[in-house]
Amino acid sequence: MIAMNGLANLVLRDAHPLDRPAAAEVLTAAFGNSPVVCWAEPDPAARAAQLGPYFAAMVALAAETGTVHLAITDNRIVGVALWYPRTTAGLKAHEVLDAQSLEAGPESLRRLGRLEQLLHARRPQEPHHYLAYLGVAPGDQSKGIGTALVIKHHKTLRVAGTPAYLEANDPRNRALYARLGYTDHGTPITGHGGPPVYPMQRTFAP
Repeated sequence: MIAMNGLANLVLRDAHPLDRPAAAEVLTAAFGNSPVVCWAEPDPAARAAQLGPYFAAMVALAAETGTVHLAITDNRIVGVALWYPRTTAGLKAHEVLDAQSLEAGPESLRRLGRLEQLLHARRPQEPHHYLAYLGVAPGDQSKGIGTALVIKHHKTLRVAGTPAYLEANDPRNRALYARLGYTDHGTPITGHGGPPVYPMQRTFAP
């Protein structure tokens, strides 16, 4: 557990099982109006109905196979980061949006499934940690909370010399990750008419 007085007494820690519902709510709110999600599902009501169960599943999956970092202030979860390790054997557990298995679902999920296939094809094959989602509650954004969450995990990666990989979903987030040492991993990916997604990577000397 890390307390950061410079950010309104922000506390960074790993999630406990009882934190999962609130963590999923933060991610749902944080991504509800993101460019990719709005492209996949233009209807705000439908987005909310689909994102809630999706992020609940993602948080549970990350807790079982990866790491869930939380940012907390005033006993309230305000930020969430989901990281997954990828080993030489590969890890497909987080790649839950399989286009083939979603053909019977709504068009929004089929769009995301097709985009996920494109993103998966670009991801590095060598061992790394993958930042699947980083979300901050809408009322708490632009305060350095997301940056603090990423730096927390970077400390672990630096000790092991393990690279990091992610996909920024808009130019603003891309600029944030660039400030944190990430560089572009190829050209942006556009999923069948959707907004560009920016694959990025960062290395650490052991």
